[in-house]
Amino acid sequence: MLLRLLVLAVAPLLAHGAPHADAIHAHMEPAPPKADLPRVSSPVVGDRMRRVGLLAKLASPKSALLMLPAAIAGLALAYPEPMARFFLHVLCFLGSLFEPFDSVLPQKHPLRVFIAQVQDARRAYEVKHGLVGMRDPMHFFDEDDVPKEDEDEAAEPEATADGEEEDGADEGDSD
Repeated sequence: MLLRLLVLAVAPLLAHGAPHADAIHAHMEPAPPKADLPRVSSPVVGDRMRRVGLLAKLASPKSALLMLPAAIAGLALAYPEPMARFFLHVLCFLGSLFEPFDSVLPQKHPLRVFIAQVQDARRAYEVKHGLVGMRDPMHFFDEDDVPKEDEDEAAEPEATADGEEEDGADEGDSD
């Protein structure tokens, strides 16, 4: 009985064929034909270099990345001072990227090398320009902020065991 109902429901669909589009989509334009992608030659490797086998392989973008370490090593041998400065800049750049994660990194993490380099460079800069102690939380207050009674205690010279003052400023004075 169920099979007879199924055949009766499907028979009109098979007799008329499946509709190509419903009433709403019947008035739409068909999709445009798909065009093939254009074939573009590499700007790095021109037509003349494409014919030369070994030179084309060396100048290709794939092998240029492989030649980068060799070029850096050659420049380091030819110009050691500028390359050392460049290497320090790269280390400090990487360290400044990882420095915000200093509190969450383990003590023996490889990224700590970069962070330590940045912090050492910052400390050296502060010493060079007289900014020592600006980041230290213990030096938050200036000397001008010290209360008056603390200044009086700090200004009194300490007496030695003999009862004499340490600095001999009063010994040579006579009025």
